Amino acid sequence: MKKSILIIFISVIFNYSLLNADENEIILPKTMVWSTYGLASSSYPEASAFADALMKNYNVRVRLKPSGTGIGRLLPLKKKRVNIAFLGSESFFASEGIYDFAAKNWGPQNLRVILARPNTFGIAVPANTDIYKISDLKGKRVAYTTANPSVNVKVEAIMSFANLTWNDVTKTVFPAFTASVKALQTGKVDAVGAVPSGPGVYELAASRKGIRWLDMPKNNIDGWNKLQNIIPFMHPQIETLGAGISETNNVELGGYRYPTLTVYEDASVEEVYNFIKAIDLSYELFKDITPVMYRWKLNSAVGTPVDAPIHKGTIKYLKEKNLWSDEDEKWNNQRIERLNTLLEGWENFLNKNNNLNDEDFKTKWLEERKLLLAKFLK
Repeated sequence: MKKSILIIFISVIFNYSLLNADENEIILPKTMVWSTYGLASSSYPEASAFADALMKNYNVRVRLKPSGTGIGRLLPLKKKRVNIAFLGSESFFASEGIYDFAAKNWGPQNLRVILARPNTFGIAVPANTDIYKISDLKGKRVAYTTANPSVNVKVEAIMSFANLTWNDVTKTVFPAFTASVKALQTGKVDAVGAVPSGPGVYELAASRKGIRWLDMPKNNIDGWNKLQNIIPFMHPQIETLGAGISETNNVELGGYRYPTLTVYEDASVEEVYNFIKAIDLSYELFKDITPVMYRWKLNSAVGTPVDAPIHKGTIKYLKEKNLWSDEDEKWNNQRIERLNTLLEGWENFLNKNNNLNDEDFKTKWLEERKLLLAKFLK
């Protein structure tokens, strides 16, 4: 009798252990490849920190594939050569089929977001120049990065604060974002758009030139209205962390989410679920690696609005953690409806207009896109 009870007890404990192990088991690919911004960006060391944490916790080997352009980061994801893309706002532009993605071989992309931490963006200048406010950029050399709408459109929007356009400055073209930041350090350009936590701008802040960020005051209602007409996903935010910035020397910049960990809609629900869970459970390993890594704490790095719809695998995990609200669900459904409208409209448009030259095609598509999205305007 005692022996039978003991066997039953051991069996119960064993089965409970198996059940508990299954609940906590995280299955990840043995190797992963992620596309990221270049070495001088803030997202590259963040991706490196994630990769190191997953290696230590789950023996996953990650190879980072850096690129200085939005297309260079997204194309490998489209061709399934990388598992995840660490994107800037090209996740929004690509899902909308605008800027470089208004081309015949692109169009609206059916993207989904896994995670995206809070971030800021602004225009940086050397502190030893006579550029103190956005209006002072008139006639100055402002960096423009080829095939990088994520950076270029934010700079354009910020310049609109002072009624400036690219025609009012000396647009200085660079092949990649890293090159533009280096050019600011070497005096080949007067201003560059960047995130305050990027390694390149820290180097400028540490140099004899120093660094200055051009304020974007929240109380400049007219300026913010002009900016949001160009990039509706940006909002006023006080930044206390970054190159030349601190709690006592803060600056008002543009708030948005970056980097945005992005996949396509058809990415496996279970793979995305396991990935976000692994990142969440590895937080203690990477939270102090760079000054901004604490912003990847799960309750900060999820939620809506964001550049593209949220992936089902993320939603599954967030529901388990009670971090998915009715408001998030409503926003996500509306964002998916908008994206599906563009995807369907694009197919019809492409079939009818594929014979147009590239410039006429882009112009006509952007006009068609406005008509397709008319019903979503508030």
